[in-house]
Amino acid sequence: MSILRAYLILGFVVEVHTFVRLYMLSTPIADLTPTLPDPALDGVAVFRRLYAVYCLTLGILRLAAAVDITNLTLLATLTVVHVLEAAFSITEVLVYQGVAPQTLLDEAQWQTSGFLAILVAQALLFAVGYVTSPRVVKSKLQ
Repeated sequence: MSILRAYLILGFVVEVHTFVRLYMLSTPIADLTPTLPDPALDGVAVFRRLYAVYCLTLGILRLAAAVDITNLTLLATLTVVHVLEAAFSITEVLVYQGVAPQTLLDEAQWQTSGFLAILVAQALLFAVGYVTSPRVVKSKLQ
């Protein structure tokens, strides 16, 4: 659980950093998220604000889960959010950008592939954290 807690705290810092870069420093979205390379998204102020608020909310959720690592509701919420985020990002890359799955291993797509792998790994990490939580293990033993 200490690895999960450290990852949650690191994730909080990354999400707040992303919020600051996106909302206050006007960093292009493509520089922050390789799966959204469309420069037209930067011109949509509402999208930028919503994405920034999403990052900040996710960061706060990660911090709350790190503080109370035994809270199954927070771990379940993080699992669901990250599964949805991974599914959306994979769909964005494969369907809307038209990237063929076999080209994800090409050198030109390594950044996108790495980002997608991290999203899937995060979802798995939170799911494993939920399943191995002391409260879940204790309830299964009874």
